[in-house]
Amino acid sequence: MAQSMKRALGIGLLLTSAATVSGCVAGAVGAAGAVGVAAIQDRTLGEGLDDATASSELKTRLIAASPQRFNEVDVEVANGLALLSGRVNDPLDRIEAEHIAWTIDRIEDVANEI
Repeated sequence: MAQSMKRALGIGLLLTSAATVSGCVAGAVGAAGAVGVAAIQDRTLGEGLDDATASSELKTRLIAASPQRFNEVDVEVANGLALLSGRVNDPLDRIEAEHIAWTIDRIEDVANEI
């Protein structure tokens, strides 16, 4: 087993056991999964930076459009795929958030789970 995989597994187990004590099991399992996936992905530093830049730009544009309407929208970008999740009060806001996501150059696809 590669050193990075061992480290990811150890961190995941540590997070899971710590969260069990505090009652945040779901958050720890998600964090552990994210650590594990990041450890085994074959991505370059540049690809990771592109995704981080796209995520940041999308979050900034959503908040600039309306902090009140989009403050509960979460954004994740991986391999050019933007995942929008969370909630909005008006169904039209869901559509607008997706439209804003499509305007980001580095985003190639959008999954709207708002």
